[in-house]
Amino acid sequence: MKFAVSLAALAFATGVAFAEPPTPPPPAPQGAEPQTLLPALIEHSRSTARLENGRLTGAGADLLRTLGAESQFVAIGEEHGNAGIAQFAEAYWRDLNAVGFNYAAIEVDPWVAEAMERELRAGDSAAWARFIEPRGGAVVAPFFSWDAEAQFADTIVDTSRARREPALWGLDQVFLGATPWLLTEIATNARDPEARAMAAQLADAARGNLSWLGQSETAPLEALRARLTHRRDARFAELVDAMIQSQRIYRPFSGGSGESWFANVERETLMKQNFLAHYRAAERADGAPPRVLLKFGGYHMYRGPTPTMAQGLGGFVNELAIQSGGQSLSIYAACGPGGATAGFAGPPTPCDEGFNESWSFLAPYVSADEITVFDLRAWKLRPRRWAHLSADARQLIASFDVLVIIPNARASEFLPGVTPPSPPPS
Repeated sequence: MKFAVSLAALAFATGVAFAEPPTPPPPAPQGAEPQTLLPALIEHSRSTARLENGRLTGAGADLLRTLGAESQFVAIGEEHGNAGIAQFAEAYWRDLNAVGFNYAAIEVDPWVAEAMERELRAGDSAAWARFIEPRGGAVVAPFFSWDAEAQFADTIVDTSRARREPALWGLDQVFLGATPWLLTEIATNARDPEARAMAAQLADAARGNLSWLGQSETAPLEALRARLTHRRDARFAELVDAMIQSQRIYRPFSGGSGESWFANVERETLMKQNFLAHYRAAERADGAPPRVLLKFGGYHMYRGPTPTMAQGLGGFVNELAIQSGGQSLSIYAACGPGGATAGFAGPPTPCDEGFNESWSFLAPYVSADEITVFDLRAWKLRPRRWAHLSADARQLIASFDVLVIIPNARASEFLPGVTPPSPPPS
């Protein structure tokens, strides 16, 4: 009984007051055990959608459009590397863009996002591929060196009506694989000749070594930063500051010192700070609070503590929307049966095992050829019916408004002409 009360409180605390609330499930038969009523709750909350010619159709699509139109922010937490999820996000963006969404926050650093938007505006995803290939290939831009994700970004840039501020907001740390390219930019363009020489030496050390940023000493980067004092080098100074911070974040995961929890908190804090900076700039430019789609790995979009125990970006934007008098919509997009996800290196991973581990109780309700949409807001009305599920499942259900399962979708593939990362040694 004590657990059921605390779960109900959690469901209330993470709920969102949408103008169109979920329809309550039918009353339970007298004397029924709550967990025996979960199948009826699942069926009650279920609808389906289809992806047709780049647009979402069906009753599930209608629900998503209605909820998106009511929201200032839409946060998609995804399983990375599935083309079907990226295509779903691209199609949903078209619906959101039609009701005033002009910005998308994505899981890359600000410098990659800036370069990608510039290249996409000048051409298309092929132009972006031509840009990153001589700068290191696929390792330069994780996620967005994949075809479906690059197409998602291209559609945003093509359709956004943002003109005074970028449409793509890169919020993340500097990625390991981008370090040589970005240091080379400093080596080529910094005003201070000593800074150019130092950056060139560091770029040579980092090239071909993905572990360099996380495992190298901080002193050389600090020395480079100390040389970037001219006002024309201010942007490069910001970049080196970001590299030093990224080094701290990566170090516990790269065989170095530090605590992983502190690193995860610092990373989430960085993304919140970058989001807020973009948000304020867009609000000044547009004269109104911007409406933003976020697309990140699932952990980042949790409301409250994430599975890493850091307070996630998803919870931050939820509270920011409330402060502005609005609300946010949180969607978890899962790779369903028959699908696969791409890895950073190596072959794709089938989704069946992971799906069965996390969502086996949903398997009878998941369509084999359509997108299945579960309105988790209805589940929050009856939390005792899913109190017997695993702690991980309960946390996800409490954090997200909608669960979307996309079946039989291929893994994303690297853009044509882009050199993939080398697989790790066996």
